Amino acid sequence: FDPAKFSEQKKEAPGVEAGLVIDQAPGKGQQVPNSSNVVLVVSAPPSRVTVPNVGGMTPGDAETKLRNLGFEVTAVNATSTDVASGVVIRSEPLAGNTLNYGAKITIVISSGAPQATVPNLAGMTEGEARTALENAKLKIKIGEPVDVFNGSPQVGKVILQSPLAGTSQVQGTTITVRLGKELPPGSTTSSSTTTTTTVAPPDPN
Repeated sequence: FDPAKFSEQKKEAPGVEAGLVIDQAPGKGQQVPNSSNVVLVVSAPPSRVTVPNVGGMTPGDAETKLRNLGFEVTAVNATSTDVASGVVIRSEPLAGNTLNYGAKITIVISSGAPQATVPNLAGMTEGEARTALENAKLKIKIGEPVDVFNGSPQVGKVILQSPLAGTSQVQGTTITVRLGKELPPGSTTSSSTTTTTTVAPPDPN
């Protein structure tokens, strides 16, 4: 056959890679003059494609699946309390939508639960500490009081907190605070100091 007499027709073929021959005329086995025109029917990309569900996949697998369907893929990160860090949460547009071939799709990747920095509560009243923690999207728990001497400026103020100020915690974490409790006049605090002494091993000489 004369290659100059070959012609090509495009036809959508769902599930078939674009650019492959899917039919021909004359058909296989037909007896025709060797100078005949030959028409090759070539698979064309589909004009419309349904977005698959890529939630729960790794970003690499999700991107490969979408690109194989002809989509242009970008990625963004978002916090999630339900999906582990590094896992795809969803696509935008969502799965099930039908888009033009080559349309742009964004995959949303979990960066884990939203975090909050624990504020420094030292010296605050219970109300002030509660407000500071609520603003940081953290919870408060009042722990055992800490005895302070009579007339101390630390009475009713935060003396200890756990976790410590400046640490990063998942939003909603409970922060335990301990407030100063005034002892009766003449009393001393019940706190005691323990000293640990390290003894050097005996000289072998």
